[in-house]
Amino acid sequence: MELPSANIKVPETKETTHSLLGVPAPGKKQKKKKKKKKKKRKKERKGEREKGRKGEREKGRKGGEREREREEKEREKEREKEREKEREKERETERKRERERQRERERERERKRERKRERKRERKREREKERKKERKKEKERKKERKKRKKEKKEKKERKKERKKEKKEKKEKKEKAISNVLNQTTRLELQLLEHSLSTNKLERQISDQTNEITKLQEKNSFLEKRVLEMEDKHTLQLKSIKDEKDQLQVLVARQNSIIEELEKQLVTATVNNSVLQKQQHDLMETVHNLLTMISTPNSKNNFIAKEEQISFKDCAEAFKSGLTTSGIYTLTVPNTAQEKKAYCDMETGGGGWTVIQRREDGSVDFHRTWKEYKMGFGDPAGEYWLGNEFVSQLTNQKRYVLKIHLKDWEGNEAYSLYDHFSLANEELKYRIYLKGLTGTAGKISSISQPGNDFSTKDADNDKCICKCSQMLTGAQVARQKTASVYPKG
Repeated sequence: MELPSANIKVPETKETTHSLLGVPAPGKKQKKKKKKKKKKRKKERKGEREKGRKGEREKGRKGGEREREREEKEREKEREKEREKEREKERETERKRERERQRERERERERKRERKRERKRERKREREKERKKERKKEKERKKERKKRKKEKKEKKERKKERKKEKKEKKEKKEKAISNVLNQTTRLELQLLEHSLSTNKLERQISDQTNEITKLQEKNSFLEKRVLEMEDKHTLQLKSIKDEKDQLQVLVARQNSIIEELEKQLVTATVNNSVLQKQQHDLMETVHNLLTMISTPNSKNNFIAKEEQISFKDCAEAFKSGLTTSGIYTLTVPNTAQEKKAYCDMETGGGGWTVIQRREDGSVDFHRTWKEYKMGFGDPAGEYWLGNEFVSQLTNQKRYVLKIHLKDWEGNEAYSLYDHFSLANEELKYRIYLKGLTGTAGKISSISQPGNDFSTKDADNDKCICKCSQMLTGAQVARQKTASVYPKG
């Protein structure tokens, strides 16, 4: 038995096709297309029905109800197939639309994300701008605070200086006579010392002239010998020429040394003339003081004039107007003791206090702890200023250290430290160095920063070996000159 096929119609609404998929209803164009499709389907169904009826009539005429039923079933099957095809087409169109809508949604999401990112970037930029503004404001506030602190310090220092000036004026009035007498004796001693130094320089000049004559004689002898041995010993000519060049270099060096010594003689004579003038002025002041003492009514009208001869360092002497290199007397900080030192008033703008000086090896630097503490040698030649004086000097101000080197071939190099200081004797004169610059590098340094001072009788270095004995002269053994200058 074959069951009759039933055509079921589903009522189409706006929500049936789209509510299941979660897609919004189509527009007017899509509705028109659907209406056209429905009309076509109705026409096709009517045509099929009419065809079926005509066929049934013909079959009824020809015979059998079975054939009619079979034909109707086949027609219904074909109709159902066509309907299924149309439904599948509609589903595919709906799927395509859904895909397009999903793509549009994803694009909108990406656009939103990009907008959010741009907003975040703009916020970050605004925050950075605000931070920069805040930093600038903080810097300005710090500058204002520093200025206020400096002004307060300057006010305090001015008050202290005024008090000190008042005290010094009182003391000067009371001690004018005694100071003048002491200065006369000091000037006499200085004149004697300068005369001795000039004698030493003259002796050195004479010795070097003798050496130059000897070298010239040797040079002439070698030249004669070379002329005689030209034909026989061609290979020895190179070595003899090298010796000749070395001798000429030595002669040139000694000539330069002689010129330097002559310059020192000139400076010494200038210093002698200055001291003689100072002595003459002091004698006049002494004479005036004696006359003032003899007349009691004129004591109040007298104002003592004191000339400052001793200085804290060479920079102070340079600022006072003394611009010639030579030996000057320096006062030990916080004491009335005096120390003689060589002041370099030419290199680097002048005002350099020479701590150590080595030139020809005439002075033995392999000394004891006490000798390095107090100093040794002659400031006119090779000498060491003294650890105690250097530590007291460098702990009051910030000083710059300069080390100047020169080899036997005339090559020069230097090392410059931006900060230099020596600790006291309790800390074993520990050295502190910062900010190395120059052409000599770390080889020219006095010692490694933070090391203690060592001598032959006091080994304070961290090495198992005794560095002071290896270097033959405490920790400073290879430098030519080491000088300091106050910074700021």
